[in-house]
Amino acid sequence: MPTPAELAASITAITKDNAAADAGVTASLAAAAQSLTDALTTIERLSDRHAAASTAVTDRLDSVATEVGKLLPAPAWTPQFPGDVKPGTIRWGCSIEGNGDPVARHESIAGTPIGLRRTFWDMGKVDRLVATAKADILAGRLPWVSVKIGLWLSVTDGAIDAALLALFTKLAALPGPVWFTAHHEPEDDIEGTPPEQVGGAAAWRSAQARIRRVLDQSGANNVAFASILMAWTFDPKSNRKPADWWVPGIWDFAGIDVYQDSEAAGAPYTMTGWKNAKAFYDARGCRIAIGEWGNRGTNAVAAAEMSAFRDYCIDNGIPGMSYFDSSLNAATGTWRLTGEPLARFRELMKVPTSIRS
Repeated sequence: MPTPAELAASITAITKDNAAADAGVTASLAAAAQSLTDALTTIERLSDRHAAASTAVTDRLDSVATEVGKLLPAPAWTPQFPGDVKPGTIRWGCSIEGNGDPVARHESIAGTPIGLRRTFWDMGKVDRLVATAKADILAGRLPWVSVKIGLWLSVTDGAIDAALLALFTKLAALPGPVWFTAHHEPEDDIEGTPPEQVGGAAAWRSAQARIRRVLDQSGANNVAFASILMAWTFDPKSNRKPADWWVPGIWDFAGIDVYQDSEAAGAPYTMTGWKNAKAFYDARGCRIAIGEWGNRGTNAVAAAEMSAFRDYCIDNGIPGMSYFDSSLNAATGTWRLTGEPLARFRELMKVPTSIRS
């Protein structure tokens, strides 16, 4: 169907071409052509006005919506798991050599508790584990307890169900949240590090699933269950397969141990293993926290890298990070804090974004 403009043009053309046409018909056709042209002009003018008015109304509605939004209360924040933190904050802490005393090492000097304390146990030390976790909570620290559970195939078979249930029942009675990890850094234990595990990664995965079931049965709603793998596992140079250590739906979050062993290489978040680990868990909708980390250097550059890594973690929703303030099992040299990083660590204990229980 022709548009009004096309119709008017056609009429005009016909009128000009038909020299023998009746004068009255010609005049009528010319008048009709002019009327159509005038109508088209009016329609276009009204369309322009409507578009301008529509834009003005839309802009005004957007402005009103913005003002109304300012008056509404912010959506309530809901933690995703026990011990989770609000956006813009973090649990800043450490492990200390041999489950050492955080008061003597840091808190008496900084004048405030660390927000997170990682300690290391086995199933033969449950009473000490629980007592330490209770003391941490009462002091304002969140305890992240890491427990060696023995042979993974035995755990899968239910050999320690009763012991786990007893442990979780005791943890449930504590006055605050606890983060629980069963056999951290399992990758080494299938590569010849004594005691070598039988069954490989599949046995570890089955053991983790079994522990999750027992935890759920215990009703310990204050306990968050987390795996801990090595960032090195996510570096292609390791020749490891991170998916070997993944089980959907059983952990509240995933821990990563990341060490920057080169003083010249920058903060740990620049490392390939770390980047790949974060991408791996992001793709699976699983948040991460840092079970252990270390960064070489004792000068201002190293202190700045510490601050930068912490800022990065806050910006990326990482709820906690525990520095490995220790020389234990340190094949390439102690990670114990000294110099300016030590001073910076204690300064960061005191800032408002460092959360305590």
